[in-house]
Amino acid sequence: MDQKRTGRFIAERRKEAGLTQMELAEKLGVTDRSVSNWETGKCMPDLGLFEPLCDELGIDVNELMSGQKIEKEEYREKSSENMVATIKYTKKQLSRKDKSAGAAIMAAGLVIVLYEILSQNNDAAGFLSFAGPLLSVIGFYKLIKNLSYFPRVILMLMFFGAISAAVLLPA
Repeated sequence: MDQKRTGRFIAERRKEAGLTQMELAEKLGVTDRSVSNWETGKCMPDLGLFEPLCDELGIDVNELMSGQKIEKEEYREKSSENMVATIKYTKKQLSRKDKSAGAAIMAAGLVIVLYEILSQNNDAAGFLSFAGPLLSVIGFYKLIKNLSYFPRVILMLMFFGAISAAVLLPA
């Protein structure tokens, strides 16, 4: 699925329907900025908007995802291509979200580790000494989980060693 091609197709069909970006946006319950982002290929409409968008533009979902009008003879082939493209796009989006979550978890863990190092308060030391490094390692793993096995293991060991040393050495 080529976002830029799909975006150009949305713009073309919108203009053929005699709609402005604002008018299309109002019909779909989104902002005109969203429509602009679709048309420039910066992002795709939410899946829940595919059907109403297609209804407004006089196309079907397969044509929307292909970014072109589809002749009857090539419809089946385009359906298969679009399914594969959708799966790849979804995996990419999920991977991006997973990395963001990993970075946030790792940052939270590192903040706890830093707090543990800087504060000489031993009241919560048991929990924080465990939680900070654990969160950091889990977050780091989410960031590198797509690497092959050997580099991932080496990086995890190095990261865990660094975190452990940071927590244990100041004591």
